[in-house]
Amino acid sequence: MYEIGQDFDEDLLIDELLGYDEEDEYLLGQDPRAMARRFIAARKARARPRRARAPRGMARIPRMPMAAPRAVAAKQVAESMLVKERSPTKARELVLGFDSVANVAAAATANITSRPQVVFRPDRLVVAESIAASFLVNDLRVGKNSQLISGTAVPAEACSSRSVGVGLKCDTAQVSQDIVLNVTNVSLGALRFNAALIGPSLE
Repeated sequence: MYEIGQDFDEDLLIDELLGYDEEDEYLLGQDPRAMARRFIAARKARARPRRARAPRGMARIPRMPMAAPRAVAAKQVAESMLVKERSPTKARELVLGFDSVANVAAAATANITSRPQVVFRPDRLVVAESIAASFLVNDLRVGKNSQLISGTAVPAEACSSRSVGVGLKCDTAQVSQDIVLNVTNVSLGALRFNAALIGPSLE
């Protein structure tokens, strides 16, 4: 007789319970020990603790597989759902500088380029008063578009710091788009060109 907690050979126990003898013949070729093992396995399965059920009237919250969050994230990236478009949060008046750095030789023409780092619309061009009489403004371009209505150069004095009634409504420059001033030095000596564009910006 086997006592609780006693080590035993499962096959021997099954043999004893079934009265099995190796010399016995089994009907239909069925092995009683195999049948007994299936019976024991079924009883063990029924004896496993079950999950606590939700109280009546309360919906059961399904569990999400561990791989599901990664799959959802991958799908969102693939469908660009994680890209969120942001609207501008600042609107203010800013200044964009122009500097030839090197001197512009007498009677020479130079392109001076500046690139705003925010969306910017030039409203006024201001040329340093100390050099305004020595330069002509041949062109002011935002991107590829000229902001002058003819090919005739404009005296830089018209855009000096003391000038009035020189407000502009130029095209809007996008971030890092070229804004180019084409100027000619009409003096007798080499001069460094400096100017500024003033206008509203968005970022």
